[in-house]
Amino acid sequence: MALRGCTFELGFGNVKDGSSEATAVHWQHVDPAQPTGGQVELENCWLLGPGTGCRLTTLPRLVRLSNCLKTGSGPLLRAVETTPSRRDVQILADHLTLRGATAFLRREFSQESEEPGGAWLIQAEQCVFDLPPDSGAVFQCVGPG
Repeated sequence: MALRGCTFELGFGNVKDGSSEATAVHWQHVDPAQPTGGQVELENCWLLGPGTGCRLTTLPRLVRLSNCLKTGSGPLLRAVETTPSRRDVQILADHLTLRGATAFLRREFSQESEEPGGAWLIQAEQCVFDLPPDSGAVFQCVGPG
């Protein structure tokens, strides 16, 4: 999936954990056998207001973010895993700006697993992470319990 030159208005108010109904993009990999199906790309996109920029309910192989802006509370990327995944994920970000967002990446696990998860490789070049000092973090992980 590739989105270029899009503007998303997410709503009003303050969302601390990204659980708001406001989500710009909800991505789920429908056919894991498709070699190019596991890619998410946002280029020259604005994600404005509180809420989640991109909600991933299955893990893509590659997320590419280029020249994007996310304002308001809530995470830019929210990975929600209902079943643990061993998939490796690569995130490439360049010229990305977060203003007031609570996280660049928020990972949520709905169950514990004894199996190790896949590797996450994150490369960020010329990015600005202007996060709230009391509730913001570049990476957040939330598990069950």
